[in-house]
Amino acid sequence: MATKNDLTASSQERAALALIDRAVDAAKEAAHACRNEQARECFEFALALLRESWIAESGQKPRGAEGVIADVKWGLRLIKAVFEKAEQGR
Repeated sequence: MATKNDLTASSQERAALALIDRAVDAAKEAAHACRNEQARECFEFALALLRESWIAESGQKPRGAEGVIADVKWGLRLIKAVFEKAEQGR
């Protein structure tokens, strides 16, 4: 049977996750509004770290910030290469 502390912790956890979800939504909206490529790139890092904080807060094992940042850098390089290849094909 769940104790009062278990229920409170669960409620606190849900509240924290809801706040992180709101932060992710706000960051996505701001990123889409940015016209500057560097600004959008900064948001990609922020979004990845926010998502990782959600994982940590939910009790799962998160990756470290260094791993998250390395993955985002890799993804950005991949996207850039794909766009460059597409431009060459035109």
